[in-house]
Amino acid sequence: MSLILDTIKSQEIVNHIHTRFEPRYFINKKILERAVLKSRTVMLGDIALLKSGSTPDHSNEINETYKVPFIKSAQIKKNQIDIDNLSFITEEEHQRRNNMHLKEDDILIANTGKFLGSACFITENNLPSTTNQNVARIRLTKDSSDINPYYLVAYLNSRIGQMQINSELTMTNQKYLNMDKLKKFKIPIPEKKELIYITKQTKKYISHDFESRNLLSKAETIFQDNLKVTPYKNSNISWTVNLSTFYDEQIFTPMFTNPDIINTLDSIINNHRSIKLSDIVEISKGNEVEGKDKKELLEKLSSDIPFIRTTDFVNSELDLFPDYYASQDIYDEFEQDTNYGDILFTKDGKIAQVAIVNSSDKMIIASGIARIRMTNTDYCSPEYLFITLKNKYIGQLQALKSTVVGANIPHLKEYRILDFDIPLMDKDIMDQISKLVKDAFKLKDKKNELLENINNCFKAIYKIGY
Repeated sequence: MSLILDTIKSQEIVNHIHTRFEPRYFINKKILERAVLKSRTVMLGDIALLKSGSTPDHSNEINETYKVPFIKSAQIKKNQIDIDNLSFITEEEHQRRNNMHLKEDDILIANTGKFLGSACFITENNLPSTTNQNVARIRLTKDSSDINPYYLVAYLNSRIGQMQINSELTMTNQKYLNMDKLKKFKIPIPEKKELIYITKQTKKYISHDFESRNLLSKAETIFQDNLKVTPYKNSNISWTVNLSTFYDEQIFTPMFTNPDIINTLDSIINNHRSIKLSDIVEISKGNEVEGKDKKELLEKLSSDIPFIRTTDFVNSELDLFPDYYASQDIYDEFEQDTNYGDILFTKDGKIAQVAIVNSSDKMIIASGIARIRMTNTDYCSPEYLFITLKNKYIGQLQALKSTVVGANIPHLKEYRILDFDIPLMDKDIMDQISKLVKDAFKLKDKKNELLENINNCFKAIYKIGY
């Protein structure tokens, strides 16, 4: 943890004693005042309409079965929505929530939970959709001529924006961002050329994000369309199995012998050439960073390295703003050696989330993540393997089959992952899939560069380090 020393007048502490009796509150407040000293500011409530959503009856909220996205605070990441983990509501329920419908150019900000303070932008591709009560919707009005939604979302996710959010949190048993305080946020207005630059960079970022996800979706569709499989129905509630099966395989979990899972996986192997994952990859797991060595976003130095946990997977990539960071010394000590093209696969907690290490990624991975590195590309490319492991039948169903639960947390052993069967398709299909994935991650690389440009611009304007 970084040590920051500063002096605060005792009268200022007395004036805010009922708000936040916490050093970080006063330090951030002082830094913010210095940073925006020469800037014009507008109060957010004067240029925008703010509203929170509400939660429907759980009987009306079902994943994937219904069609209208229902965005919760857990799906709001900085600059993007976690599309892979959305909930959905019925069209009828959506219409009943008419006053909570989102519109293009709305900004969402999580006001509680793990991703508190994260803000994202709503495009036409996210509609129709609605939110719950833990999400604040910001909709700019005609009085916002000096500010546009692209700049605003970039500001809220910047270090200076996050410092302001952190300074205004209400501290009870759980931190939350009060709507009245959010309305009083002072948004600094930069010079016109800086505003234009940040706006253009943010627009490109959002465009690249959508295009990259669209390319990955096409690759997944091609793979699924060519995967000859008997759909998994989970229709058996009981079945008989010899006890020796559990003993021989050294695994005591019903899913390992579930007839529906076995039939589905057998249908894939019977209809395709296949290879064991162990024949083409090597696998290793990450390390845990001790609590004293972890730093949060506002504490980190520019040289610190993202510490990626299983909760930091979003839309087939790694969250650029994880919860924690660690020093370069810790990074050097672990010698994890993650390279471009390595596949990361979660094996603890929420199992079978997948991401590829991009050329711009530098990280420390946690022990709940397996690093899969190809040692033999004669059969397929890393990009094709990524799509197979992301597939609900190849990666997810084979993981489900071998997952055990210990102390309420699901676990998947590395050697069970190595036992996965990987179907091989016609070369032209695999090449087509590989190219789509490569193109998608090139865009993700460009997206990361744009984000760095935005952060550097805010750093230069307000003299706050990153």
